[in-house]
Amino acid sequence: MAVLAVVAVLLALSAIASTLWVHPQKQQSPRLPIEVTRDNGLTAHPTVSPDGNWLACPSNRQDGDDLDIWMQPWPLGNGSPVQVTNHPGNEIPPHFSPDGKEIAWVDNLRHSPRIFATSLVDGSERFVTDGSGPRHSPDGRWITGRLGGVPRFVVRVDGSSRRTLPVEPTPYGEMLGCPKVAIS
Repeated sequence: MAVLAVVAVLLALSAIASTLWVHPQKQQSPRLPIEVTRDNGLTAHPTVSPDGNWLACPSNRQDGDDLDIWMQPWPLGNGSPVQVTNHPGNEIPPHFSPDGKEIAWVDNLRHSPRIFATSLVDGSERFVTDGSGPRHSPDGRWITGRLGGVPRFVVRVDGSSRRTLPVEPTPYGEMLGCPKVAIS
């Protein structure tokens, strides 16, 4: 829960500054913000690795132009940022696999979002499927995403067996992918 609170703060702060700062969750005296990133470019949409040692963020720190995925050791000062992707256009938003060995991200270069995955072990990249909003399943075998918001879908991490999830209305009128579907 504390990690989610930190991520929420990071997202809010990333919209207003190129250097990310967070306030610690534990009471400290005095309670001062902690610097999360340090670069000259735009940094946004941070995500925390499963082991809590890395932040992955789209950033234009290298050329000031398009957003590439970078990993920053956490806490800041434990090493140098590492560039994960380097493509024309923007790569957003990163999502770690549960084992921390892969990052899924979206390429928006052609105005038609496409999900890719990059191995953090050997640097290999692969196209997964068309869509956006990638999130790994808890067991790491599936990636969920969306096309135009709804319907949501799941696809195996290798891009096979894509399935559209059934949708159901919420009391607020939105349509959500049904969370009751068993995927095996």
